[in-house]
Amino acid sequence: MFFKIAKALVKFVCKLWFRVTLTGEENIPREGGCMLCLNHTSLWDPPLVTALLKRRVYFIAKEELFGHFFVGWVLRSIGTIPVKRGQADLGAIKTSIRALREGKMLGIFPAGRRTRPGQKVKIKSGVALIATRSGVPVVPVYINGTFKPFSKLSITIGEPVDMSVYEGQKLAAEELDALSNDIYNRVMALSGVEKA
Repeated sequence: MFFKIAKALVKFVCKLWFRVTLTGEENIPREGGCMLCLNHTSLWDPPLVTALLKRRVYFIAKEELFGHFFVGWVLRSIGTIPVKRGQADLGAIKTSIRALREGKMLGIFPAGRRTRPGQKVKIKSGVALIATRSGVPVVPVYINGTFKPFSKLSITIGEPVDMSVYEGQKLAAEELDALSNDIYNRVMALSGVEKA
């Protein structure tokens, strides 16, 4: 109940505050586990995507956010998965894989933090690890906009990438890095700008 109310409220605020366009939502599987991989430039990214998509999305967020009483309560209420940054958080990885196998849609930022357009970033290999272990489709999503009041925002959703061929495989670290970068490049390609 809380989620539905919060989603409706955020959707109203977003449509009032921004001029948002959403394209490619038909690329998201209607049911079953899948993973959205997105670029991340603003704190608005998770609530914006959550509010506008028909399917419920469960985001992964840095553990520090859960330390704030109200923010932490909200994040836990909507099913956000906490992750420890700067280390291999096996607990968060296992929770994410379990959520995907339960048929949920997971939202993850491959860069692991907010970045400026054109900024070079090191992509986290955990993205590929979760994708290959679960074998669910990976859907690239690009968010474009400044998030200034009444500015234009666009959310572009690309075609899903089949990961079922990797399910159950244990890839080497180099292979996971390469696959994570490939996933992120697919996200950035939606903007017409390839990651260097």
